[in-house]
Amino acid sequence: MLDNPKLDDRIKPFMDLEGPERIRAAWPSIWINTAQAKKALLELDDLLMAPDSSKAAGLVISGDSDTGKSRVMERFAEMHRVDGIDPETEYAQFPVIYVRAPTSPNRGALLKLILDQIGQQVKGIFREEDMHRQVVKMLRACGTKVLIIDELQQTEHLAATATVRAFLRGIKALVNDTGRPIAVGGTPDIIDFIRIEPQVRSRFDDLLMMKPMTASEEQLTILAFERLLPLRRASDLRSNAGIVAAIQGYSLGYIGRLSRLLQKSCVAAVRSGEERLTLSIVEQVGQRSLATSIDNFR
Repeated sequence: MLDNPKLDDRIKPFMDLEGPERIRAAWPSIWINTAQAKKALLELDDLLMAPDSSKAAGLVISGDSDTGKSRVMERFAEMHRVDGIDPETEYAQFPVIYVRAPTSPNRGALLKLILDQIGQQVKGIFREEDMHRQVVKMLRACGTKVLIIDELQQTEHLAATATVRAFLRGIKALVNDTGRPIAVGGTPDIIDFIRIEPQVRSRFDDLLMMKPMTASEEQLTILAFERLLPLRRASDLRSNAGIVAAIQGYSLGYIGRLSRLLQKSCVAAVRSGEERLTLSIVEQVGQRSLATSIDNFR
């Protein structure tokens, strides 16, 4: 029986599922539009609406792990997913393409990832310049307005090598030849990474730093989360300050940690039959968190 009157309508279709499968199925539909997320989405929307230019200015979204930078970029791509074929080009449309950068800076690997996202798998060995031309052709045909490259990172032993410079110049060439801006994401060392190649740095004037939430911001986020938790009983967090305080003590303002903690707590609540968050459930889950153990050790 469902005894959760404030449950969001978006989550109700999942409530007939039993056990942890309900949590796993519903969780991708959960989105909290925090103040930082709103700002990042607006910045990305500005890129989407920008006019074509061979010197289009891009955006860097940076922050420590679990500040939500990757999720907000993925969300933006999801918001602009288009079904159907353009009758003029006869290609599927991809206004926004999101890819994760190769583990090591490699221009060819990046180009393959982009082509793979639009259903153009590369088989065999091709020259990077040939792949570049194919990527530019496909981005134009697919109506791509923003390319998002997430998880750019500097590998210390490769800093400023010819491979890294070629990788960065490859990103610049995509801007020049498509006329569209690129957004890149990564931890704070992404700034030094981009600075390796001055001509690339000039294409990324805008920087958005994602930071942990303040205590008051996190409290509001936790309360917003409650309406989306796929549990059959209301947790009534507004009247349970102790549970909210415990959640904050484990997540420390990081939206990624908060999401994982709540997801695991929901699974524990379902398995126990409690079907709501309790202080003991949150504490049991939080105490098993590796991130919490590391922070306490520090």
